[in-house]
Amino acid sequence: MSIYDGKLLIVVSCPGDRDTIYIGRAKRYADTLQLLGASMILRYEEVGPGGLTSQPDKATRLRPVTAPDGEVLIPLASISNALVADPAAWKRHLGVSRG
Repeated sequence: MSIYDGKLLIVVSCPGDRDTIYIGRAKRYADTLQLLGASMILRYEEVGPGGLTSQPDKATRLRPVTAPDGEVLIPLASISNALVADPAAWKRHLGVSRG
């Protein structure tokens, strides 16, 4: 069991030439982090990923992940940052399109 299991995480992944930011419920499997009910943060203003943990309104462009159950699988080797987000603050923002 991982310390992140079941927590709402903002994950910054660098799989290639551009960062990708997701938020979702985490579960670790070997060298992969699974996010369920995930959304992709495409643009944000005024704060960095750390500020997004408690200020979801700063995510100005947001899209839900369209895979079944909103699942994203992220190799641990590609994660540059993983932050625990405030579930109460993000409750109304997950799974919606904005921006």
